[in-house]
Amino acid sequence: MKKREIIVDGKIYTRSSNTYLYRSTDIYVKQATTSYIMVKGFGFFLLYDTEKSLYLTLDRLFMNKVYGLFGTYDDVTSNDFETTTGSLEADAHIFADTFKDCSDTSKPYVHSCSDPVQATAEYLCDPLITHSLFAPCVARMNGQYYHEKCMEDVCSGRPEHAARIACHWTGAMAMACSQLGPEYVVNWMDYITWTMCASYTQCPAGSSYSDCASICSGRSHDVQYPDPSCQEMCVPGCQCPVEMLYSEYNGGSCVYPRDAGCFDPYSNAYVAPNDVVVHGCSNCTCVSAAWKCDVEECEVTCPKNQIYKLAISVCDVTCVDLDKSIACTSLLTHDRCACPENQYKTPEGTCVSAAQCPCSRRGQFYAPGSTYEESCKKFRCFERQWIKFEEMNCPAVCWTSGDTHFNTFDLVHYSFQGDCEYTLAKDRDGNTFDIIVQNVPCGSSGVTCTRTVKLQLHNNVTVSMLHGAPVKVSGDVITGRNYRDEQLEIAIEFPWVSVFVPSMHLTVMWDNGTRLYVYLGADWSGRVEGLCGNFDGNDNNDFLAQTGVTYQADVNTFANSWNRNTMCLDVEMDPSGLVPCTVCTYSLRWACAICFVIPNSMRRGHLLGRTA
Repeated sequence: MKKREIIVDGKIYTRSSNTYLYRSTDIYVKQATTSYIMVKGFGFFLLYDTEKSLYLTLDRLFMNKVYGLFGTYDDVTSNDFETTTGSLEADAHIFADTFKDCSDTSKPYVHSCSDPVQATAEYLCDPLITHSLFAPCVARMNGQYYHEKCMEDVCSGRPEHAARIACHWTGAMAMACSQLGPEYVVNWMDYITWTMCASYTQCPAGSSYSDCASICSGRSHDVQYPDPSCQEMCVPGCQCPVEMLYSEYNGGSCVYPRDAGCFDPYSNAYVAPNDVVVHGCSNCTCVSAAWKCDVEECEVTCPKNQIYKLAISVCDVTCVDLDKSIACTSLLTHDRCACPENQYKTPEGTCVSAAQCPCSRRGQFYAPGSTYEESCKKFRCFERQWIKFEEMNCPAVCWTSGDTHFNTFDLVHYSFQGDCEYTLAKDRDGNTFDIIVQNVPCGSSGVTCTRTVKLQLHNNVTVSMLHGAPVKVSGDVITGRNYRDEQLEIAIEFPWVSVFVPSMHLTVMWDNGTRLYVYLGADWSGRVEGLCGNFDGNDNNDFLAQTGVTYQADVNTFANSWNRNTMCLDVEMDPSGLVPCTVCTYSLRWACAICFVIPNSMRRGHLLGRTA
């Protein structure tokens, strides 16, 4: 959608001044108010002001079926930054970048305010949280969010646009307030504080601005295309007096119904009241903003294996919406090509039985019998549903890197500067495996790196890896690049050492420096503990200490509990507040340049790893 046009399946629909836009059996697009365009389809509802604001409402049938900038809609906030590849991204800027369809280089969002601009922003935005008009609403919702975004946009925008930006955020907050209930509707334009927004709410003659204009009635196309399922909500815009209609035919003015024109879907234009046009094989007359048509018959050739049928509901069920639980309540009907009884139209237009309808996945459709693999599971299309027919033993990974940063099996990231020997991961029963790391000082003062790695197995087998020294198995030095016995496989490809324990679905990989990876099969879920967390799928309980107490907000206490050497001192909060790029400012530019390769490589899909 753009200001003056919409594009549907590659076809451009242009609108003249505030006219009706588009309608089909799947969606319809209309000018809901003078400020917002509405797009409505099966289970979704969208409002767009063609400039800054976009509101999307989804029914629960879309649970676990969407992703994008609005998140995953699965009631789990920790995975909202799922990228187009299915991976999770911690950085909002990089996450959003994966969804763009242009090749330009995005710039990180930076918010800064100089003193003169700061004063202007405060003057324009502070009323959102200080004016008595919004006080009841602020008591119910987070008004601080709208204030902060208003400040950011005014500070980063051009000075001549400052007032309009503030007006936009005031309108957005007023709209959010109105969704709380009719008692929270605020007519903010009636107050002198916002007189600079007069042009923002300017209306055509005969109409007046309201923060609670109707989206279901009041316009001529609402008479022509009534929507019984429309749910009223407060949306800003201009509205006509109750007894009149906002007529696009009359150039966007308020008229009585008898003087309102009708929209002709065949010519995509408005026609005058009482005019007669031909719709298919019928003569239709525009009467009070609606069509009255006589009935004629004519021969029609239908595509594929469809047949011509009379008075078909716009809710005619297709393969795409066959399993949707929401009832369509539209009263509209059309004479058109459709499928025979008990058959349904595929996205390609062929009529098939319900069992032969395709399965959908991420906007694409697949024929029955098609398969795909995701998250260590294999799925097959059967009767419109993806049925899991195989589940593989895919591993989870915990890694440590740098000085020392940790990422648990459940994707919790933290840093811990412990200079001692620690349990990285072990089975909860304590008799199968135990992975021990020793961290030593390196680099700047206070920074630690991994020096040794030990893997202890239940039958007294120990694999020892020491930086700069040969790998040992139970004290015996490994010669050559490969080692194998009835329990272990070891591969040495400098600088990497990889230890595989196939029977345990366990893999340890170390680069003889700062990078260490531990892979565990799915059968270990909820059965491990240590600095790598408990691998139970919950990112809120990974900081489980050896004492059995969870310290989710205290990394040091959690990590100290996994100290293997009682002679080592516990790590306290860093008294120097060490932030290496702040302390060593001369290294900042070099660090940025050398690390910039990481997001670039991730975007190109470069991965490293091997599993048991």
